[in-house]
Amino acid sequence: MRRYIIHHVYLPTSFIWNGKQYDIQYNFCINPYCKWFGLPQKRYENVKNKPSRYKLGGAGDEKDLVCNPDPDKSSRGISLGCICKTVSNWSVVDEIKRLITLETLQDVEPDYEFHKTGCIYSNETPFTNCGVFQEKRNK
Repeated sequence: MRRYIIHHVYLPTSFIWNGKQYDIQYNFCINPYCKWFGLPQKRYENVKNKPSRYKLGGAGDEKDLVCNPDPDKSSRGISLGCICKTVSNWSVVDEIKRLITLETLQDVEPDYEFHKTGCIYSNETPFTNCGVFQEKRNK
């Protein structure tokens, strides 16, 4: 089970909006000075022990993303050993879908009849001018 969860931390999740597919992946290095900044997970198959770009660290259920050193030193820059919080990509997509639904769906407003035939205030509603609908009392 643990291996399944670790694998899915690094997989993007997608959703479709207005006919276009969007991929969401929030689990990557967020330090702009680190060599791995913004890069997806990668496993180095040609290096001894086959290390990955990131590993999971932390105690208990709170897992952090930790930048590993560059195993083959093939390009410029250094890994700074950054620690970032992991995010559930699925939960982010679910929240986006919820917000899209709230923005596009509206409650149905019923048609109200507020006036009798021949009323002089026929253009007014309690929503636009509530003073017209208040009862006038003699004091």
